[in-house]
Amino acid sequence: LSLSLTLSLSLPLSLSLSLSLSLSLSISLSLSLSLLSLFPGFPPQRLYVGDEVTLRCKDGGSILTSDVKWKKGGVQLSDSINNGKLEIPVVTPLDSGTYTCESGSKKSKDMEIRVLGGAVLMELYVEEGLKDWWCRYTEGDGENWLPLLPDKWTNSNRSVVIHAEVGQEGSRIFWCMNIKATPKEQRPRSNAVKLTATEKMVMLQISQRPAWSGETVSLSCDVWGGAHVENAVFYQDGKEVQKGSKDTYDIPNIAKDSEGEYTCKATYKFTHINPAAAERSNMPSDQQVLRVIDGPPLAHLDCNTLTCECQKCSNPGSYRWHHIPQGQTRTVVLEESGYYISSRRAGKYTCSVKIPPNGQSRHSNECILKGKHTLSYYLFILNMYFTHFHLPV
Repeated sequence: LSLSLTLSLSLPLSLSLSLSLSLSLSISLSLSLSLLSLFPGFPPQRLYVGDEVTLRCKDGGSILTSDVKWKKGGVQLSDSINNGKLEIPVVTPLDSGTYTCESGSKKSKDMEIRVLGGAVLMELYVEEGLKDWWCRYTEGDGENWLPLLPDKWTNSNRSVVIHAEVGQEGSRIFWCMNIKATPKEQRPRSNAVKLTATEKMVMLQISQRPAWSGETVSLSCDVWGGAHVENAVFYQDGKEVQKGSKDTYDIPNIAKDSEGEYTCKATYKFTHINPAAAERSNMPSDQQVLRVIDGPPLAHLDCNTLTCECQKCSNPGSYRWHHIPQGQTRTVVLEESGYYISSRRAGKYTCSVKIPPNGQSRHSNECILKGKHTLSYYLFILNMYFTHFHLPV
């Protein structure tokens, strides 16, 4: 400042102003050489719960390796973080705020991070097709419509993926229905899915629909960000039911006495980020409610003949056949509708029975066919059948 004042007294004003501006620009550049960026390059104010991000502090094009101070809201973070990478393996709303990094006399510009509610992908499957189907979700005391765009339909217009967002607090209930079917009181709809936002790292994963009596139900104790679960403890109505290194709890042939309120606690490490990561012990999940109902009758698929039956189905109608081709994960609905199908393509098969007017059995057990060997096997069976009855082959 003294240099600028001295020059202004002895030199023309235009020269004094020029030198003064030059000096000011030099100071500005020296304070902003450290640059703060986000990796991956998500918009900083549109992060979702569960994202894995890293803040990078750079001097020019290089990430700094030492002598770095990280601040959030003007308060310095842990002294143990002193390099140019601030890793957030699982973003939560608590990570929202204004971040800066400093190295020596250099300081980055502010970066404001805003964490929105969780984003969840759900899939709607309608065997009769998605025409005239819309979805709805609750918003406070009201409800909103969610259109299903035809250009997103897959699986012969029977499936669509729904991108559902949940606010930072509270919950939303999603469900879908045919808005034009008549009568209005009997319009078909999907099951409802309740999505609840939580800031807890541990989640108890459980089916949204009630369990059907007799089936096998699996509960999973998971951790945001893919941490390795070292130990998991499962509780039913506050009572411990399983403890050990297994992060799933299976309930075979489930019955009414398995109903209740379930939680889990997990001990975990983020070993995929750092093999020497600190262990977090006995971190609790939110509570989930498990209900058990009788449910629809169960179809049975004979894996030797690929015939479908349902002994407890009253007045069974047509049959539905579901096939997952070998090496794929998406289910394909076959065009055949009889109790027996001629298809022998490799893959997994299940069946179900339509019960008029609007009912349907549970999906059957799964049968797996394995390529050409299976085809030869069935030709052998057919040959034996025709030979036994002295019919020409």
